[in-house]
Amino acid sequence: EEVGKALKDCFDEGVVRREDLFLTSKLWCSNYAPELVRPALEKQLKHLNVEYLDLFLMHWPVVKTPEGGFLSLEELPLSKTFEAMKECMDAGLVKNIGVSNFTTKKIKDIIDDTGITPAVNQVERHPNLQQPEL
Repeated sequence: EEVGKALKDCFDEGVVRREDLFLTSKLWCSNYAPELVRPALEKQLKHLNVEYLDLFLMHWPVVKTPEGGFLSLEELPLSKTFEAMKECMDAGLVKNIGVSNFTTKKIKDIIDDTGITPAVNQVERHPNLQQPEL
C-alpha cells in the first residue's frame, strides 16, 4: 500500500505518468486456483493504485493451498492458472503474462496445454546458480 500511495502522489504531482512506468507483480502460489487469480490481481491493483499491470507473473512452479499445504500439478495444473491469467489480460487488467523460476519443460507444458506463450520467464541467476538451459 505504501508503494501505491507513492505512485498516486507521483501521478497526481506530475512527477511521472503511468504510461512511462513498467509495473510488474507476481501471483503468489496459494492463489493459483483459477477462481483466485483475478481477485488476487485486483487486490494488487488496488494496493498499487493503478488500473493495470504491465507484467503479471506466476511466482513459482509450485501450487500451495491458501492454508499453506501443497497440491500436486495433477490436482491443479499450472496451465489452468495461466489460462485464468490470460482472462485477466483479455479484460485489460494486465498487458503481459509470464512465469518465474520455471524450467524449460514446465514452460513447454504450458504452451502445449494452452497455446499461450509466456512473455517472460524471470529466473534466478548468479555465480552459484547458472541454469544455462534457461
